[in-house]
Amino acid sequence: MICPQSVYSLYRQRYGAEGSDEEIGALCDSASAEISAMLLDGTDPADIRALGAAAALALLRYTRRQALTGGEVSSFRAGDISITTSPASALAAAREEYASAAALLAPLIKDGSFYFGQVKI
Repeated sequence: MICPQSVYSLYRQRYGAEGSDEEIGALCDSASAEISAMLLDGTDPADIRALGAAAALALLRYTRRQALTGGEVSSFRAGDISITTSPASALAAAREEYASAAALLAPLIKDGSFYFGQVKI
C-alpha cells in the first residue's frame, strides 16, 4: 500500500501549506488507499507516479471541499489593490493536475474495463 505519510509530504511540497494537518492528512490517507487499490500487483508503492496521483487526488478533494463550503476568499480590496479568486478556476486547475497525474499512472493500474462480445458458433 502507498504510504500516506509519503503522499502527505509530497502534497505539502507540491501544493503548499494551505489546509490543516488533520484535514490534509485524512485526505492523503483516503487518496493513498484509493490509488493503492488500482495498482497492478507487484507495483512499487513508492513509485513517484503513484505518490503523485494520490497527492493530486487529495488536492482535488481539498479544492472541491473548499469550493463547496466557500472556504476561500473570493474578493478582497485594499485601496487601489483588489484580489479576486474563483473557486471554479481553482477546481479546474486541481482537476487538470489530477488528470495529468492519472495519465502518468496509467501504465501502473489495473485495467478495469469490461468487454462484452458475441460468440459465433
